[in-house]
Amino acid sequence: MSGADVGIAFMSAFLQVAFDRLATGETLRYFQKRGLNETLVKKLKIMLISVNSVIDDAEYKQFSDPNVRAWLLELKDAVYDAEDVLDEISYELYKRKLEAEAEPQTSVTSKVRKFFNASATSFDQEIESRMKQVLESLEFLESRRIGLGLNEGKDGAVGSVTKLPTTSLVDEVGICGRDKDKDIIVRQLQNDCHFSVISIVGMGGLGKTTLAQLVYNDKRIKSEFDLRLWICVSDDFDVLRLTKIIFKKIMASNDEAEDLDALQNKLKDWSSKKKFLIVLDDVWCDDYVLWEAFLAPFIGGVVGSRILVTSRNEKVALAVPSDEIYHPNHLSDEDGWLLFTKYAFRNYCPPTNFNHEEIGRKIVKKCKGLPLALKTIGSLLYRKSSWEEWNNILRSEIWNISYNNILPALILSYHYLPSHLKRCFAYCSLFPKDYEFGKKELILLWMAHNFLQASQSNKSIEEVGNEYFQELVSRSFFQKSSGNEAYFVMHDILNDLANFVSGEFCFKQEVKEVAYNLEKTRHLSFLCHEYREYKWSENLQKIKKLQTFLPLLNKWGFKWTSRDLIFDQLCKCKCLRVLSLTSNDTIREIPNSIGNLIHLQYLDLSYCKIKRLPKSVCLLYNLQTLKLLECMLLVELPADFHKLKNLRLLDLRFTFLKKIPSNMGTMKNLLVRLVSFKVGKCNELNIKQLGELNLQGALLIYELQNVVHGMDALQANLKEKKYLEELRFRWNEDTNDDSQNKKDVLEKLQPHQNLKKLSVEYYGGTRFPDWFGDNTLSNIAELRLKSCKYCFELPSFGILASLRSLFIKKVGWHCGYWC
Repeated sequence: MSGADVGIAFMSAFLQVAFDRLATGETLRYFQKRGLNETLVKKLKIMLISVNSVIDDAEYKQFSDPNVRAWLLELKDAVYDAEDVLDEISYELYKRKLEAEAEPQTSVTSKVRKFFNASATSFDQEIESRMKQVLESLEFLESRRIGLGLNEGKDGAVGSVTKLPTTSLVDEVGICGRDKDKDIIVRQLQNDCHFSVISIVGMGGLGKTTLAQLVYNDKRIKSEFDLRLWICVSDDFDVLRLTKIIFKKIMASNDEAEDLDALQNKLKDWSSKKKFLIVLDDVWCDDYVLWEAFLAPFIGGVVGSRILVTSRNEKVALAVPSDEIYHPNHLSDEDGWLLFTKYAFRNYCPPTNFNHEEIGRKIVKKCKGLPLALKTIGSLLYRKSSWEEWNNILRSEIWNISYNNILPALILSYHYLPSHLKRCFAYCSLFPKDYEFGKKELILLWMAHNFLQASQSNKSIEEVGNEYFQELVSRSFFQKSSGNEAYFVMHDILNDLANFVSGEFCFKQEVKEVAYNLEKTRHLSFLCHEYREYKWSENLQKIKKLQTFLPLLNKWGFKWTSRDLIFDQLCKCKCLRVLSLTSNDTIREIPNSIGNLIHLQYLDLSYCKIKRLPKSVCLLYNLQTLKLLECMLLVELPADFHKLKNLRLLDLRFTFLKKIPSNMGTMKNLLVRLVSFKVGKCNELNIKQLGELNLQGALLIYELQNVVHGMDALQANLKEKKYLEELRFRWNEDTNDDSQNKKDVLEKLQPHQNLKKLSVEYYGGTRFPDWFGDNTLSNIAELRLKSCKYCFELPSFGILASLRSLFIKKVGWHCGYWC
């Protein structure tokens, strides 16, 4: 193996995308055939290998040396530019190949050769010029690395994959040493005195939220108060917003017309009759005037009513003002050791041959009794069994680093992340603190930016993404939401860490505007409330190389600016990989200019009021994910839709297409999400069209009386749809003729044995098909038979060992026949 090959084999994750492009050799061949300076390509490869050798050391030193951090950010910016150039070459080659295949008069080979031999175009000249600029930037950065003292092959970051709002729920299994703190606060809340505020104050990672959750769920507190409310406040202490949230929870009202005066008068009347406990978690506001306005309706509350506040800042407790301020203690060494072992050993006790407890206890002391630090370091050491590895972590210089209140233990855990996980974690800085995110959605975003490295096995890219995600969960960088196990959260200090390592490349614009240099921004997210309109347009004009445009919708909804402004500006962002315009009800049509976004890999138009997509969408050859969820006015997809060969997910749930494009069966990697399919009386929506789709999730097939021939149902090929988990078959309720045809149709609609749920409604046959009684339904958990009134014979369901729910209504078999 050559030196260059060795460099490629251990390439840092944020250089991997560029190297994947260079490794194919197509860029070099392009330069050679077009008469361009091929030396540029060779130099780029060598230069990336050179800077790659010191990246681990730069990642290590960036927390303590601002010059190294600046160098690293400049390097990442240059690499982003290199990726853009190489991706554009790849796109151009693919585009020319498709155009050549579309011309019938000469062979494909001769047409491709003709393209390569043609004289250099303006596109070629631009590519060569940009390549020179990238190379100059990398050469300058490479020349500075020695002066910065960056060393090659720094050990420590190698490895491989083997804020939702807080809620009141708590997992008590993973909590140690908080019983005394809980009892003290419970007694304070039980004092029978006037309305008061109690504050829990302490540094990040100390477990304030966990302590508040323990108190909130204590049986003594549940019996003490008529009503308990939990509200995660975070950075946005908006009096009207918080008052609305409390009002909605108390009154179960969705009235948006109420102003602050009306809301507070109603709350004042309510609080005078009910003894309440309101927990305000993660509060940052220390403005006395705002607190005075917020507390106004509660001051005269029932005796014993309380508000419990958690905050990192003592000034918040003084501004409330708090009648009691409680500072939780750090965990004792013994409690810290107990918590550490729960994460370091997972079975909650050291193995019998464990011989380095002394080192472990010294590491626990360095965590200074902070639960978050103990969890992340414990999760890190779970993967390291040797005495040497534990000792290296104990002796690491990172324990001496102090940066922006980010715990050294978290910096150390980040340092030991495999490089491919570092890039995935940094991207999550787009999420606001306390934001809830889903695993599948995040994996799609990672995939759109080529963060997921190709596996040597036969695993799909989605499976690789799932491994990455689970690895970050197991290392305590992500944790399950206590309110909804389908979602995940990041602790706010880990969010701070992600913000630091992502630097200027990720910018989340929240309600409060902040001064920020946007010239290097590549990823933009924003979060708003239902009564505010997000004003991102001015910022967007400053971002020339944007790759992510991502609205983060919360339960309060979202307001958009005008459609024209959106597309006029976004279609100038030629580097976009992720574009979401979800829930934009101002959009009635998509302009042809969207075809200019040649890098686009993720497009979300869900809930938009579009009737069709322009033909230019079929020029987005890199597109991997297309979401059209609840585009209920959408009637058709472009005829050339099958040209999107890289498309992997098409979400058509709650759309009502009148026609499915032909040749979609050639899109071998495509998974399609449908909620329903209405069988038409004409060829446009013939059931056999489902045979071309690789379906996923749940599907209702209705109007089945329109299937004229059983062979059409057979061509739907449901038996091969292994990703379908739920099927509903429905005939028209009033159709009762030709029972033999219905039996034949249902026989031919035999599903894959992976099916979990099956429903058959208004079936007009006299018996069910044989596959009801064989291994086809071996994994079925729920079976519904509704209004199959002509059926007088059922097969035995005795072999359905996995069946958990059986619903039968208006089925006409003889009583006692079924077993």
